This record gives sequence, C-alpha cells and structure tokens, in this order.
Amino acid sequence: MTAAAGFSALTLLFSILTFQIGFSYLAFRNPKKYVLFLKWLEVSTALAFVFLVIQGSEWVRFIRFSFTPSFQTRNGFFYLFIGLYGLSVLTVFGALLGMKYHANHGRYFVETLTVQQCRFLWFFLAGLWLVFHFLLHS
Repeated sequence: MTAAAGFSALTLLFSILTFQIGFSYLAFRNPKKYVLFLKWLEVSTALAFVFLVIQGSEWVRFIRFSFTPSFQTRNGFFYLFIGLYGLSVLTVFGALLGMKYHANHGRYFVETLTVQQCRFLWFFLAGLWLVFHFLLHS
C-alpha cells in the first residue's frame, strides 16, 4: 500500500465522521447549533476535495506508467472502475458544495431530503471505496 492510498482512506474516514458530526447538530433546530453544522460540513467538503485530489493524482500516475484500459482485461476493468468511481465522488462533491451553499442561506434542517440523500450517498460511496481499498491492498 502506498502512503497516498493510506492517506486517502484516512481522509475518507474522517470525511464520513465529520459529516455525521455535522448532521447531528442539524437535528437541534437551534441557530447556534446550525452554525456548527455549517462548520463541520465545510470540514467534510474539504476532506472530500483532498480525497479527490489524491485519487486524481493516482489515476494520472497510472496513465504515466502505461496503465491503460487496453493493457489487460483485468487492469482495464480496474482503470474503468476507478474512473467511474471518481466521477461519482465528483458528483457527490458537487452536491456537498451545493448543500453548503443552500445551508449558508438557512435552507436545511434534518428532515430536508437533500441532506439525507447526500449523506446516504456519501456514506455508500465511502464504504464502497473502503471495501475496495481493503481488497486491493490486502
């Protein structure tokens, strides 16, 4: 396992944790707690961005070593999977940014479907990546 792979897994774990901490403050419907939700959402979004940068640089590194989809069937599948996964994480990152924008304008509370959907999708993608990461590097 490379240091970058381990660090990206840790940033993903902390992103899940910070999102959950922020989500727990949303349930209070208290303006002071809502500010804490915003702060934790910022931290979670920043960690998601760090994860994207690390994984993007790993993908570019694979390309530099002639690791292309036509290299081997197994490697091609891996390359395609990583690319599609990166695209889905980029989509969730966009959703986090959108949620942050709307949250800054006081539009979100715990029953808001968008927050719950984004939370579920982020946890699902992070969990999927951690399982994939474990299988790949064990």
